[in-house]
Amino acid sequence: MSGGSKTPAKAWRVVFAGTTINLCLGVLYAWSVWKTRLVDPEIIALPINQGWETMQHAQASTPVTICMLMFALLMIPGGRLQDKMGPKITASVGGIGLILAAERLSQSSAINRENSR
Repeated sequence: MSGGSKTPAKAWRVVFAGTTINLCLGVLYAWSVWKTRLVDPEIIALPINQGWETMQHAQASTPVTICMLMFALLMIPGGRLQDKMGPKITASVGGIGLILAAERLSQSSAINRENSR
């Protein structure tokens, strides 16, 4: 090995892509910090949180429960897909699915807001 060899740019892209994917997955485990803010009446009463209502613990836990259940259920099919097609395609399919789900959620939230008026 020579001391002047450079790391290829593709290697750094893989490192940054892997880090980004792991940060996205790690958001699940940060839920306990956010949940605390949703159920604390003193924090909800702050002026910056105007319009929010205090939630019960069960209400605040439901989103992360569903997310972790889906995470666990899709782990095996995702692993099999990665074995067949490779991590690049699997991560791309997951990212596209996430974008489509977020778009659908934003549309349904807007429809619910209009119907509640």
